[in-house]
Amino acid sequence: MSEIFPDLTAYRLDEAMNILKKMKVNYSLQKTAPPSGRGDSGRHLSPSFYRVLKQTEIGDNIIELIIAADCSVESRRSKV
Repeated sequence: MSEIFPDLTAYRLDEAMNILKKMKVNYSLQKTAPPSGRGDSGRHLSPSFYRVLKQTEIGDNIIELIIAADCSVESRRSKV
């Protein structure tokens, strides 16, 4: 991976997006979920409910972020 991209692994998606916007780096998102069916269950959640699992450089000044719903956030939200 090019040195211009910071390591965003484990960042909340909203934080990662802010960093990339400030750096003027383009990105694409790919959602994933565990086979057990946990995760966001197809719902649209705020970027603060996702975490970056992996990032891959896919072109000049473009990275792909693999994201998943943060289950710890989901469990806290359901208790409220």
